Amino acid sequence: MAAVFEVIVKDPSSGKFWELLPKSYNFTEKLNAEPIATFNLSFDEVKKMAERNNTTVLNIFTSALREIWISRNGTKIFYGVISDFDVTPGGIGERNLVVKAMGFFGLFKKRLVGKGTTTVYTATDAGDIAWDLIDDSQLSDSPYSAYGITQGATPTTINRDRQYLFDSVYDSIVRLSNENLENGFDFDIDTTKAFNVYYPTKGANKLTVVFDERTMDSWKYRKSLFTEMVNSVFVIGEGFNEEINYQNRVAGTGYRTPFGTLEEKLDARNTTENATLQDKGDRRLLDARDPVITLDQVTHFDNEILWSDYNLGDTIVVNMPDLDLNNAQRRVVEKSFSMETPQSIAKISVKLKTT
Repeated sequence: MAAVFEVIVKDPSSGKFWELLPKSYNFTEKLNAEPIATFNLSFDEVKKMAERNNTTVLNIFTSALREIWISRNGTKIFYGVISDFDVTPGGIGERNLVVKAMGFFGLFKKRLVGKGTTTVYTATDAGDIAWDLIDDSQLSDSPYSAYGITQGATPTTINRDRQYLFDSVYDSIVRLSNENLENGFDFDIDTTKAFNVYYPTKGANKLTVVFDERTMDSWKYRKSLFTEMVNSVFVIGEGFNEEINYQNRVAGTGYRTPFGTLEEKLDARNTTENATLQDKGDRRLLDARDPVITLDQVTHFDNEILWSDYNLGDTIVVNMPDLDLNNAQRRVVEKSFSMETPQSIAKISVKLKTT
């Protein structure tokens, strides 16, 4: 039986909600970033629905913060806020409406830490720093600054020193994560609006989920050599000219022998800790010291492999023997959902990387 999907818009201040019937919609979730979504609707059909509810299209979507979610068989799979609203002419007598949305973490792009006074953390757990940034931001201009984000999973990670002065809350958390550092953490704000930290990484082994040429609708294998490889990284910290502080992180000889020395510079001039400079360089080496093999146009339908069979961060199996992928374990780092018509079966796209 095909899954049942719903798209709901809610006014959190009044509790009113409206069910939408988009012509098509999609969303993408990525490790250590906010999910983003796009909904394509008929402006005129939404106008009829609005009039039946004694309101207007603009009020439904744009008069104040509006939450929006997609549910699959009654379970939310996307939850966020409306971020953009576009109307364009369509066919004769028609208008097209495009509504864009983002997950709650995206709201912290509009929040600052260290507003006039430096905020200092010394030998503080990195996950605790991240939550503190969110919690303080929500309390900074209460009730206007509160989004209802609560603290979720809080594993012990690694202690860091940090100083912030007019820094973005969003960027500051990403820089603490595995997106930027070796020995960082993964994180998300889930569909219950809880901020979760995962250490050392998010995800589980889902080795019964197998991607092969039978279960995949399309795929693209790419192996990048010199364009993306690096085996010696210079991470630049504070200082000027020859007094500049830096750390050089070098991959082992087994990585330098096949292709020779491949050097790169990374800028981290607001970083004082040598350990953080080292972790930043080590993160880059882990991602690029070998030829970079990606499977980044893998698609399947929500009936052969279900959306609910695996999650972002999980490790699944890829079996493509002609490309030397013999029951190879790959991690899901990006996952997209697309519904082309209200009656269609959802199409799912994933990006996979070496675990």
